[in-house]
Amino acid sequence: MNAVSIALLLLSVVLGSARNVLSKSISHVKFGKRSFFTLQSIIFFMGALVLIPGTIGTLCSPLTVLLAIIYGMLLLLAQWCYTAAMANGNTAVCSTVYSLGFILPALSGMIFWNEEVTALKIAGVILVIPAIVLSGKNDVARQSAKRTGYMLPLMLAMLASGGLGIMQKIQGSSPFPEQRSVFVFLSFVLAGAVSLVLALCKKNGEIIRPVSKISAVGIGICFALCNLLNTLLAARLDSAVFFPSLNIGVILCSMLFSIPLFKEKFTKRLALVLLFAFSAIILVNL
Repeated sequence: MNAVSIALLLLSVVLGSARNVLSKSISHVKFGKRSFFTLQSIIFFMGALVLIPGTIGTLCSPLTVLLAIIYGMLLLLAQWCYTAAMANGNTAVCSTVYSLGFILPALSGMIFWNEEVTALKIAGVILVIPAIVLSGKNDVARQSAKRTGYMLPLMLAMLASGGLGIMQKIQGSSPFPEQRSVFVFLSFVLAGAVSLVLALCKKNGEIIRPVSKISAVGIGICFALCNLLNTLLAARLDSAVFFPSLNIGVILCSMLFSIPLFKEKFTKRLALVLLFAFSAIILVNL
């Protein structure tokens, strides 16, 4: 992994972590309400707006449009379900389970793209699982006795997250990998349009607080840039290296952000997560 790829990966990790933190601030808006779909449309249209400069002068093939439609549907499922899950689930729990989706694109790279498979990389992928599970173990125990309704949308969000990774690999290996900006842009426009239509079809609900709108703008910017970077990196790096490194990085960064922001302490559990995480990253990069 060269210096440029490492820098882009680190930037994607920071953006993904910021999206996780900001998502909690809009999770109070219930799924199905007009305000929910309005905020989602702000997220996707803001993301599309940020991506416009990268689309100028770029052609768009029919294949890219088709892939963008599929990607857009997965974006909707991932973002809607993740936000819905955050309404009843703990932030650590949701980000933990959501990140398990990395397993799908990581395995698909070995199976469908004939990427190098070594015992060390397999060990690294396996080692990521306890790191991710440990990061939210105590919170899961507390939540399970109180709320179980968030698990279904969270599992759907996890599967959609894995599907996004697979589609990033498909776009990167297509005959038009240079159209990645248009690919992500069209996906966000589609997701925003669907969200807006549903918002207009709903009756007026509660008033959306300004802080929620600002958070939605921030989520849109982070989500769009993160998706663009991930699509680029998915084409450059082996799946067994990129997806585990990205997702464990987001988990770690989110946990480190939570210490100053939410006054959380450095615990033995966090130390174990760090040990597993860094060991996994080292193994998958050997």
